[in-house]
Amino acid sequence: MNVIILNSNPKSSATRSLVRAGNKLGVTSTVIDPTFLSPMVSNIEGRDRLYDTLAGSHKRLAASGIDIVVPRMTNIYYNTFVLEHLVYNKKIPSIQSPQGIRIAANKWHTIQVCSRNGIRTPRTVYSKSMKDIDYLIAKLGSLPLVLKYNYGSLGKSVMILDSKRNAISTIQSLIQKKQDFIIQEYIDGGSKDIRVIVIGSKIIAAYQRKASKGEWRSNISLGAIGMPVTLSPEEEIMSIKAASAIDLEVAGIDLMRNPDNIPYLIEINSSPGFFGSKVTGTNFAEEIMKYAIQKANSKQTPMVERGKLPEGIYKKHFTKLNNQLKYFTENPDILRSFENAKGKKLKYIDRKGNRQFKLIESPKDLYDVLFQTFKVG
Repeated sequence: MNVIILNSNPKSSATRSLVRAGNKLGVTSTVIDPTFLSPMVSNIEGRDRLYDTLAGSHKRLAASGIDIVVPRMTNIYYNTFVLEHLVYNKKIPSIQSPQGIRIAANKWHTIQVCSRNGIRTPRTVYSKSMKDIDYLIAKLGSLPLVLKYNYGSLGKSVMILDSKRNAISTIQSLIQKKQDFIIQEYIDGGSKDIRVIVIGSKIIAAYQRKASKGEWRSNISLGAIGMPVTLSPEEEIMSIKAASAIDLEVAGIDLMRNPDNIPYLIEINSSPGFFGSKVTGTNFAEEIMKYAIQKANSKQTPMVERGKLPEGIYKKHFTKLNNQLKYFTENPDILRSFENAKGKKLKYIDRKGNRQFKLIESPKDLYDVLFQTFKVG
């Protein structure tokens, strides 16, 4: 089996890890810098081509010799169009969709898509206007606020706006400079967040990242430390659904728990780093290559419909919820709902469209109603 690894930095540690994993699994891995690939479309159906300009002006990249593509992208917009040419014009399967990579590269687009798929995100504003900055700030709630460049990564170009004066002057300056940014409510995660690694429709690893002393950003590249973490069932569902919503099969999902332990989706990374392999004991590169082999052999795209969860995952995780009443008894929203419903008969329509009645005597009764009515997506 021949695997093409698309990466503009062939010598990166992640690329070398993927090649080693491929060798271990018995596949041939070829690393190609997509910057040097030049797609061509013709007016004759089926004659679209791809040239490797690094190998020579007339060197065509033969689709017949490629079983699957494993992309790790920089220079997102050019390189994802190269990937799109490989996937849709040349019909070569990839473990990532070009559109998913583009969405993940844009912080606003990621939040926008996840929000419309029912995934909890911080309140976020995206604006190019200076007409009423006071109003925009007020809609996000109390200070401090978080400002992020739309295309920043590794925690770069992220800042705290801790006063109204600072917020207004910073926003005005960036708009005048035509910078692309978003402003978010500040989720106090105690200088910690959670990175969840999703491959296909499965979580293969999760770890908590804690910022180094004097730093509030929890990126490993900024000196944060990592440790294994146990996800709640809600966090598992959020992570799998978020990857599906933006059309990624391999994703690093970043979550943050507020002081009430309620998780928020913060960002999604289409090329998550492999540092977490040391923390969790899971070889990310090997899991990615195993998935690539599985997908190449299946001759089909196993990606679920955007924003949807496979029925098996739905049953697995909500059965787990049913056995963890602590989640409900300590969740203030569920607790309030239980107090309001206690001793009453609830009338509801189950997922099959049948009318049902349930006497609520315990949090488990309320959960049974949720289980019968809740539909992902």
